[in-house]
Amino acid sequence: MAWLLVIDEDQDEAAFIERIARKQGYRTTSLSHERFLDVVLEESSPQWVVVSAGKHGELAGQRLDTLEREGVNPGRVLLITGAQQAARLGKEHALRFGSVLVRPLGLEPLERQIGRASSVSGESRNG
Repeated sequence: MAWLLVIDEDQDEAAFIERIARKQGYRTTSLSHERFLDVVLEESSPQWVVVSAGKHGELAGQRLDTLEREGVNPGRVLLITGAQQAARLGKEHALRFGSVLVRPLGLEPLERQIGRASSVSGESRNG
């Protein structure tokens, strides 16, 4: 079963993402902070990581750095941010994530992104 990891300090948002991911057939894990990422990744690597950039995009660089250090393929990272930060973060971190999910997260766009991620993960489980 494909594994989707959510890193988001907003527990309601993380739970929403996990519900959608489980409907798409993912096993999910949620972290409120990346500091435990090394422990979570000890046994296996997620097919996809959905990561919050923080309220104003301030956590994007730090979290993307951590994911890179842990060997997560940047193309397998879905970054969550506000509409105002999306363009800026896209320019600053263009090659460090696969796609942007814009807040507020809507059901259809989230299902579409995770569903797209699911179809891609079927092609290559190990990134």
